[in-house]
Amino acid sequence: MSGAAREPYNPLVRIHPRWTALACWIIVAGLMLYEYRLAIAALKVFDGDDALRLVQVRDLMAGQSWFDTTQYRINPPAGGMMHWSRLIDLPIALSIRTLMLFVEQPVAERFVMALYPMALLGLLFFAVKMWLSTYGSRPLTHVGLIVLATSSTMLFQFAPMRIDHHSWQIILAVVVMGFAVRKPSATSGAMAGLFMANYLSISIEGAAFMLVFGAIFAVDWILDRRSGPRFLAYCAALAVASVLLVSITKGPWTLGASYCDALSLPYTSALCALAAATAIAWRVFGDARPIHRMAILAIGGIAGLIAFGLSDASCFAGPFEALDPKVRLLWYQNVKEGLPIWDQSQLRQLHLFGPVIVALGGTIWAWVRAEDEASRHRWRTTLFALIGGTAIAVMVFRTMSVAHIYAIPGIAWLIVMLGHKARQLGSPIIRVAATLAVLAMAPLIVNWVAMVFLSAGKPDTAVTVAAKPDPTLKRVVSCLDGGSLDQLRALPPALLFAPLDVSPFLLAYSPHSVVATGHHRNQRAMREVIDGYLLPQSEARKVIEASGARYLAACQNAPEFYNFRYMSHDGLAADLYRGKVPDWLEAIQPPGDSRISIYRVRHPGRRNAD
Repeated sequence: MSGAAREPYNPLVRIHPRWTALACWIIVAGLMLYEYRLAIAALKVFDGDDALRLVQVRDLMAGQSWFDTTQYRINPPAGGMMHWSRLIDLPIALSIRTLMLFVEQPVAERFVMALYPMALLGLLFFAVKMWLSTYGSRPLTHVGLIVLATSSTMLFQFAPMRIDHHSWQIILAVVVMGFAVRKPSATSGAMAGLFMANYLSISIEGAAFMLVFGAIFAVDWILDRRSGPRFLAYCAALAVASVLLVSITKGPWTLGASYCDALSLPYTSALCALAAATAIAWRVFGDARPIHRMAILAIGGIAGLIAFGLSDASCFAGPFEALDPKVRLLWYQNVKEGLPIWDQSQLRQLHLFGPVIVALGGTIWAWVRAEDEASRHRWRTTLFALIGGTAIAVMVFRTMSVAHIYAIPGIAWLIVMLGHKARQLGSPIIRVAATLAVLAMAPLIVNWVAMVFLSAGKPDTAVTVAAKPDPTLKRVVSCLDGGSLDQLRALPPALLFAPLDVSPFLLAYSPHSVVATGHHRNQRAMREVIDGYLLPQSEARKVIEASGARYLAACQNAPEFYNFRYMSHDGLAADLYRGKVPDWLEAIQPPGDSRISIYRVRHPGRRNAD
């Protein structure tokens, strides 16, 4: 393989990778659309963030300011502050608006919710094709695309009805990697910095990957002074683009605002200080010797840390450090995807490490066998990105998708090389067995084997506060099945006191408002909701009446409601589950296994007739 080792003849060299990318995209998209056909027809969203994203897009289309991402149907009238980026809302809103020239908005939403993720899936396949093509081997590119097509840990983020920002994070991670493995230059550094700034603007989780690639570029500079322009351009592009993106998405007047959970003053000031200090130190001291280059990097890093601390030192602790203890226990600790690997089940741990272990072997092998400096650079960069991405996924499990993207070249290399060796074996039976063993390294097979050996009789559950999961637990969306929202939609628009997990769906599927959703900037309202379900009836009544809610909702068999029951056996949630409805609640839709239950709150002195 140009670049990795002497490449044996492979018939795949005759086929251009663009056709493999196109075929994989069409096949995977077709299978997904068929699998989700009923959900598409019903506009059934499976994740609360996707539901709330749809609500936010609708509000933007209805005239809410581009710069105002407050969700005014959460905790009205002040509204719930959101940290999401308008960059994600824009293409969705434009797509719906365009289709509305021909069909009604509900139909347009169905088309976009189904096809927009498929468009991003195509973008992913072709971005991966362009990245893998830099390794100089068509067989590796073909196999890598097929590996991607079998990687469920990534592809589920591109399923129909998935419109939140995670798909864009994966795409941007691929694009940055594509520039990182190219020959070091100011252009490749600037482009990597530009796309990384977009990653930061979409999700501050990108800061960890920003540091990984910054470290890769810094090490390259220490080893070879010719890599200096790339690092300097990377820092400069990050600084300039981050300031511009804050101005474009939030408004230039917000450049002085500090939020630990989003691209804002602490991050922009640190990036600007890093870029300026590094450039000045480079001009003053020069980079003729490695010790000079290390000193320049140290000066830039210290300047960035000082600027970050002076802007808002509390952000060193992370965006969730200031969470209310009860909110942390009953909400944050149950958002499994945001927790470290040691808080995951054994099955999830194997889902992360299985493909990574295979990829590490292939990447190291390719690096060792590389025949020229350009190839060694590509595989070294791939190895460091894979290690860095895996380390990040160990701390924040949902970033596993990016770690697995960086595993593709190593897995593809192993399959190509071992597949060639398998074809050279003498006995047909041995050749077939060896070929099947090689194919078993594909992520789909690795994860399937893990599931078979570990999941039998051990269902994974989102409940962490309980010692044993309740076998009756159902997904939140099960409460919304079977037309269970019809009665709720028929009620006049009002404020609902509802569990955090179900509230985004209530916003998307009804005209009502809610007290809170599971989004941490509104933790005071989140605490009110938690207290309302945990406290005994008399105390819960005070909390619920103080919120101004006209109705109370309950999803009896959802994990969140089970947590409420487990944490407080004499709380309101436990009483409702046992059928002990207080006299200040009037059942409008009684509880059932497959529907949400609705109660009217009887406020003293208020006429309750609707």
